[in-house]
Order: sequence, then C-alpha cells, then structure tokens
Amino acid sequence: RSQEYKYYSSATISSGLVYWITEKLKVQGNFSSAWRAPSINELYSNGLHGGTATYETGNPNLLTERSYNTEVSAILLLNKWNIELNMYRNCIDNFIYKQPINTPIVTIRGAFPQFLFVQQNALLQGIDATVKNNINKNLSFNIIGSYLHATQVKTNLPLIYMPANRAAFELNYQQPKLFKLLNFYAQSRISYVAKQNRFEVGVDYVDPPSAYGLIDLNLGFEQHIKKQTIKWSFGVNNLLNTGYRDYLSRYRYFAMEPGRNFIIRLSI
Repeated sequence: RSQEYKYYSSATISSGLVYWITEKLKVQGNFSSAWRAPSINELYSNGLHGGTATYETGNPNLLTERSYNTEVSAILLLNKWNIELNMYRNCIDNFIYKQPINTPIVTIRGAFPQFLFVQQNALLQGIDATVKNNINKNLSFNIIGSYLHATQVKTNLPLIYMPANRAAFELNYQQPKLFKLLNFYAQSRISYVAKQNRFEVGVDYVDPPSAYGLIDLNLGFEQHIKKQTIKWSFGVNNLLNTGYRDYLSRYRYFAMEPGRNFIIRLSI
C-alpha cells in the first residue's frame, strides 16, 4: 500500500543590535524570521476534542507558517526605576488558527461547537510596557501593560482569538529573615483585562466576554529543620470571587472561569 509523506524544511534567522545612548538609556532592535510546520492535529483531526468539548476538523492542505518579526525596545534605568518599552510588528504568512463554523455539529453525544483549521496571512503588532520601582531593599512594585492589534492582511478585518489588552499592578515584599522564617516573600497582584472589541460580528458562537479585574495574593517562606529545608507557599487566586469568562478559553461557551481558589504548596 502506498503512503503519502509530507516533508517540511526551512531556515530560522535572527539578528540584533544594542546601543547605549547614555549610561542609563539603552535601545535595542531585533529582526528574526522563523517557521513552523502544521502539527498532526491541525492536519488530520476529525472528531470531538474531549478536553474542550469542541468538534475539530483538520485541513491536510495546510502550508508551513513563516513569521517575520521586528522588535524595537528602549530601557531606561533611573536610580530606583527601571522602565522598559517594547514595540513589535510580526508578519505571519499562512498563519494557522481555528475558524468557528456557525452551525454546531450534532453527534450521539450531543451538540458541540465545531471548528475548522484554516490559514491566512496575518499582521500582529503591539506594545508591551513594564515599569519597576524598588521603593527600598524590601519593597518594590511593578506596573505591566500590553496592547495588541491583530489583523487579517487580505481583508483588513480583525483576527479572531487574539488576547485582549490588559494591565497589572504588583506589590512585592521580601525579607531574608522574618522572625524564624527565612526568605520570606509576599506579593499582591491586581490585574485588569479589557473586553476584546476587535472581532468580526457573527463569526464566533458568542461575542467576546466583558472586561474583568482580579486580585491575587501569594506569600511563602523557608524553614530549616536540622539539615532539611522545607519551603511553604500560600496563595489565593481571584480573592473577590469575581465571576468572569476569558476570551481565549474554549470553556467560555459553557461556563465561567474558576472562582476563589486557595493554594498551599509544601516542598521538602
């Protein structure tokens, strides 16, 4: 019996340049080109994906993805401040993604959303920003922001299933020794995820969910008992028990994300 073989090969390149304008201001640029062959599930899936409760259909005609990524970053160091701004433009030929099919598929297990693997040229461009400040030797905070604008090149329409814009504030406390606790740390994080307003109306089964904000808390420390090191960590995710749905989650069609979640870790 004859068999059909698929061969994929290409090259990956990367080049960069770093220039210190002053002792406290650095600018760097990078250009890279990478490729990715379609995975086996993207080519040949044809059935129910039990993990996400969706029906997926592969596409054996998919071609290799090729990206051309240009990045420019600026880093400013001022006493206790560290400010970084990163701008990028990523052109992807034959970008592979799942396209929703408007009509759910009905199987003996029930009705499920169905998706077809497709590809087209895409343009992803955006800005990532980080601001760090060391208030003192024990206390610091970070401000993080991300903006993404993703477009279908041929139609100039928004690209589906792209992360929504977001921002976060982190407050960190560290102490080498607190009473009898070693390497003590505590962190609080407040994050905000905006609603994804760039989408094609009527393409997905439901429109992107509303914006949401979360509060997470974490702390940890070490104990030395004889020659043994014991590490403890405690965390609370979604402290306020906010009800929300994440745009990138396939479960958002059926259910909300987890509510308040307590986590205890012990490492010996």
